[in-house]
This record gives sequence, C-alpha cells and structure tokens, in this order.
Amino acid sequence: MTRLSPEQKLKFIEQGRVFGYPRCCCEAFLLRFDMPVAELMAEPPRKLHGTGFVPCLECNKKSEEELCSIIKENRVHPTPFPHA
Repeated sequence: MTRLSPEQKLKFIEQGRVFGYPRCCCEAFLLRFDMPVAELMAEPPRKLHGTGFVPCLECNKKSEEELCSIIKENRVHPTPFPHA
C-alpha cells in the first residue's frame, strides 16, 4: 500500500481530466492505492486493459465503445485515445 498526500491525489485527478477520464474513475483509482494486493487481485477484470485507463466498477459496466467515446469527448491531451 502507498499513501498519497492530498497534493498527489489532486495531481492524479487533474491528470485524469487532461486525459479525459471520468472523475469517478480517477477517484476510484486513488482508492486502489490503499487496497491490499490480495483485494486488488480479486477485483473483476477491467475494460480497456492496457490503455492506461482503469474504469471504476460502475463505468466498467459500460461498453468499451461508450467508454472510449466519453474519454475522447473530454480529452484535452493531444495524444489520441486509445494510443496503444
């Protein structure tokens, strides 16, 4: 487990916004830092694996096409998504 400072957490939220990731996903990603490895390993597979984006459990219910559309619509970063 890695504890993040409030400043580090804010930086992750800001970076997520630049990449077009939903805020709920950014916040859920931050919670993962406090989770034991065994708990992380027990989580269901996430969509868009390998893209750098980790959807929250609620957004993981959406189709990959819908998630990509949300990210592309809100993305400020110049590199297109997905870039893999």
